[in-house]
Amino acid sequence: MKMFKLLGNLDQRKMSHTRLLFSCVPLLLTLVFTMPSQASNSRSSNDLIAHFSSNGNLRLLKSTENCPITKDITPTSSALVVNDLALLEEPFELTRTLSTIITSTSAPDTTTSELLATMIDSFGESTQKKGKVFLDKDVRIEKDLFAPLLAQQLKPVGLFNRFDLADKDGAHCGEYRIVYARRFGSPFNIIFEAVYPNPSPEIGLAGCTNVANFWASLPSLSNDEQIEKLEDFYFNGIVHNDEKLTPVITAANFANFTGQVRTNTFVDNPWQLREFKVKVDSENKAVFNPVSVKDSPLAELYDKELTADEPLTLRRKGNRFRARFIDTFTPNLFAPEASNIDDEFELINSISLNNQNKFNDVQSSANNSDNPTSKASQDFKNRIVKQTGFDADLVLDRAGTQTCGGCHKFSSGKVVSFGKDGVRGGGDDILWPQDAGFVHITRNGSLSQALTEFFLPMREIVLKQFVCDPLVNLEKK
Repeated sequence: MKMFKLLGNLDQRKMSHTRLLFSCVPLLLTLVFTMPSQASNSRSSNDLIAHFSSNGNLRLLKSTENCPITKDITPTSSALVVNDLALLEEPFELTRTLSTIITSTSAPDTTTSELLATMIDSFGESTQKKGKVFLDKDVRIEKDLFAPLLAQQLKPVGLFNRFDLADKDGAHCGEYRIVYARRFGSPFNIIFEAVYPNPSPEIGLAGCTNVANFWASLPSLSNDEQIEKLEDFYFNGIVHNDEKLTPVITAANFANFTGQVRTNTFVDNPWQLREFKVKVDSENKAVFNPVSVKDSPLAELYDKELTADEPLTLRRKGNRFRARFIDTFTPNLFAPEASNIDDEFELINSISLNNQNKFNDVQSSANNSDNPTSKASQDFKNRIVKQTGFDADLVLDRAGTQTCGGCHKFSSGKVVSFGKDGVRGGGDDILWPQDAGFVHITRNGSLSQALTEFFLPMREIVLKQFVCDPLVNLEKK
């Protein structure tokens, strides 16, 4: 069985990196690693965007002229994104976020450097436990970074409102994020993606009303007032419309079955994304625990031509994955057409994979090493065409857009629809939008084309619609 080491040459490090090794893991750990979680860079089948998509309701369904709270909301307003570096730097400094997480755990004696070091140290690990197996992963030179220095170098570059990820049944109220970027030197980004609990879960999604209203109220305030309100919301909790809203930054919002912390780094090659949860270890220290990267299937699973020396576990998982890909994931990917969506804006916002976590990798590289179209065997491509009638590369390119690596690089400019003419290259192709250079917000706070022209306008629609009429169309599914 092949193992690829960092000490090998660059070509080796670019090669397919993941193989399964047998491991005896207690049932409890198996459950922890295989239960589904809120996706980090993609969507579940139950969030608000998916709901509006399935109903063909991505465009604003009603006038907001009589809804004053939404009058100042635009795709790049503070209701959805705050990317003024000068305003963010002091109140949202990384050590504050780390210390706030630590104090909300049962291990308050952990230092911020110790917590950050657990993330750095994970880049020196060559395998990662996932259920009953180990997955290989790249050993990267990020492991040699010095935690106290890195904490000083990482600066806040953006806050993001992801109310669009709220569960339509009110299980939670979406994600609220802080993005940190290394301002100088090799890129190293950390994204804190807190899944926010419903303040009043007993009334379903309506319980999220004041969370949405809080964000919608921000554009009418001065810059200083906005930052003050956001600082309280993230770190202290606030009272909005007489309802107490708990703080965003708390360990529970980054734990199993809630949110996550992601890294997006290019200190080593290739540019790579990983995912972590917050937990307390056996030594009573708060740690960043590496977990799988959501909607990023193990690239080898697309390749039927696995040799006999590959582990039987991998071959069986590959067979199950490919069958599920054709029976379930492909219909998910082409759900827009099933809802008669052919508009570019609506289609881009409607594509979803909903891959099961049991198939996910523990890292996602933003080059072709994890690109489904490059990894799939010709046998599997032929099977896609035969069983679905779709162009195989089109199906696989759509799947790639939902992975971390694809969303951040290798899917940019790829054809995701042949358009109304139905022919590749016929002049009506719809292309996946562009990133901003492996990121969607740069170290200077600039936003990608994908965000400004597609994803932020979609989030604007969802927020406005909910604020103006919280229950509209939720009974139509």
